[in-house]
Amino acid sequence: MFTEYPSTHKGVKWQADNLVTKLLALAKATITATANAQNQIENVTEDFYKGGNK
Repeated sequence: MFTEYPSTHKGVKWQADNLVTKLLALAKATITATANAQNQIENVTEDFYKGGNK
């Protein structure tokens, strides 16, 4: 998905690499948070149908 930035200027390449690193970290955090929320929803739903309190 990401390729090396075509600029030969080191500062510009550093900024592009830094942005990619931050975007990948954000994407991973979003995926993790979504998975955690989904698990919580599944647990509460399962507990609800079993008649328990959570």
